[in-house]
Amino acid sequence: MKTKTDFSRPLIAAATVATIGPNVIFVRQPGGPYAGQLLLPGGKIDFQETASAAACREFFEETGFAGYEPIFVRTYEIIGDSPDHHFFLVAFRFNAIGGAKAERECEPIIAHPDSVVPHATARKILNDAGVGFYSESEIRFDLHKDGIFMSSLSDEEMWR
Repeated sequence: MKTKTDFSRPLIAAATVATIGPNVIFVRQPGGPYAGQLLLPGGKIDFQETASAAACREFFEETGFAGYEPIFVRTYEIIGDSPDHHFFLVAFRFNAIGGAKAERECEPIIAHPDSVVPHATARKILNDAGVGFYSESEIRFDLHKDGIFMSSLSDEEMWR
């Protein structure tokens, strides 16, 4: 049963950098402030659920693919310019298999990172996971343009 998200405090979420060979599985955001943009699959970590289990569950729900052998990438703090846009994001990288129908209305996109330009937060995570080679200065510019503060808690970098 889905519960209403409480935005009075930061959300804790997990995201996935899932690969099939040299390609990454993205999702096209169906609605909200980033509608139409390519993001990494992910979502809220449920109570008493590990971050890696949440990453695998959210990945399956949004893409229909299964992930295995999750490897921790980094933890990020992301704050946007709207009051409900503050969260801690634990990112994992893993290989993907399968391909059933997704449980949610997300559009999975399988693409080589060099052939697409996902949202700036996804580009930063892809770089940190070692599968993206996007310009760090362009990521910073796009985050600032969108009013997003992104900090890597693993090495205390500030991205704005």
